[in-house]
Amino acid sequence: SRFDSDMLEEGQLWELESTIDIIEFKNFVELDLSSWSYAGGAHGNGYASYSLIDRVNGKQLALSDFINDIPTFTELAEKYFRAQNEIEENTNLTDAGFWFTDGIFVCNENFYFADGNLNFLYNNYEIAPYAAGSISISIPLKELKPFLKIQPK
Repeated sequence: SRFDSDMLEEGQLWELESTIDIIEFKNFVELDLSSWSYAGGAHGNGYASYSLIDRVNGKQLALSDFINDIPTFTELAEKYFRAQNEIEENTNLTDAGFWFTDGIFVCNENFYFADGNLNFLYNNYEIAPYAAGSISISIPLKELKPFLKIQPK
């Protein structure tokens, strides 16, 4: 039988949009990539990714390059996560509908600096169902003084 590619295109609305922004800091450059696509199905999907690049050696910087004492910092970040998502301190994160392994909060490597905050973004499906949307945490830089190794100036 003959396959007609026009049949696939008839009535289909496919979409792909991507942008990249470059934000310059004294010691690093931040690359902000966002993408939205729809290729049929129930819904489209968006994604945002942040990469911080060392100005001197071109190396991609990890959270541990910015933050010392990751375990104590994670406790602070979890407090902000719970407050910003209205989750009580004693509520198990799995019971609250989040997909952290064993219900234990972790910071991801998708972070950026803006508006006087260190921000983390969890994309759709990363820690919760699609209906929850992307989930972000903002921690004021003034709270990070004991933790920051690289200043975002």
